[in-house]
Amino acid sequence: MNPCTPLLLCCALAAAADQPADKKDAPDRYATRLAAAAAIDDSASKAQALLTIADEAADNGQDEIVKKCMAAYPKSITLGPTDLGLGDLILRLAGAGHEAEALEAAKALPPAFRDLTLAGIATGATPTAGAAAFWRACEKGDDDAVAWQARAPFNPAPLNAKDRDGETGLMKAAVHGHVAVVKRLLADERVEVWEVDKQGRNALMRAAENGQDAVVRAILNKYADKPYPKDEPLNLTDSQGRTALMLAADKGRAGVVRVLLDVRYANVLKGDRFLTIQREEGPAIPTPFDTSLVDRDRKDNDGKTALDLAEANKHAGVIELLKK
Repeated sequence: MNPCTPLLLCCALAAAADQPADKKDAPDRYATRLAAAAAIDDSASKAQALLTIADEAADNGQDEIVKKCMAAYPKSITLGPTDLGLGDLILRLAGAGHEAEALEAAKALPPAFRDLTLAGIATGATPTAGAAAFWRACEKGDDDAVAWQARAPFNPAPLNAKDRDGETGLMKAAVHGHVAVVKRLLADERVEVWEVDKQGRNALMRAAENGQDAVVRAILNKYADKPYPKDEPLNLTDSQGRTALMLAADKGRAGVVRVLLDVRYANVLKGDRFLTIQREEGPAIPTPFDTSLVDRDRKDNDGKTALDLAEANKHAGVIELLKK
């Protein structure tokens, strides 16, 4: 056992860290620090010292030093903050082209972090990916990447972050019709479903405007057989005073219009609960107890209803639906 006290070891590490980061003497400088870290008896302290060295080495492109830190990392370390740091470094190692070593190092992590880290390596995730990578994954419909970034314990993506246009990841997935990603995000209670972009449009409106009827159905079904939100999101308006129905009617999105007209408020049979009628074709046949939730008579800022917009653009299919 090395007789050095923890205080002396810390001084040695600090002194070595203060040396110039000249790549010529980097191996020797890191060797001194690695030796000092290896002499620490306490596993948690040793792990933290190794992570500090590895993090700096990764920033300086010293991949071999990172590998040595991984190899020296205490195998008996329990789940805790140091494991988060190790997972972070493993992803950095994989990103630097050392995937084999990263995979081997990930296997030593406790199960919960091991699975997430392996998933991160497989999807090419990085610990500093942040909002931009999350938005790209949502836009591309990369469900695995979205899942990893939403759950990553070391650096979870900011799920409700907005880009320069005010779009969230949910909006991006909705616009492009990525139903699997939309459903995954809707299942996460941290995701704000009714956030709006700079035009005042939420994910439902964006999906409606772009003809993504499966996404519209998925968003509405989040509230199927559940208490209907007090702010009546189905009839919310954007900066032009247009609802999801108006936006769909204006673009001739008959499939979306049909889904929206099928949404009912079964105030007797369902006990004041929101109900989406699951039908793929044709409008729903309302019962005497059902009332439509969509306000088809609402007017936008120019005084036009959904039917007016459909007629102005000669969308025959939408006109037929709205007149029934």
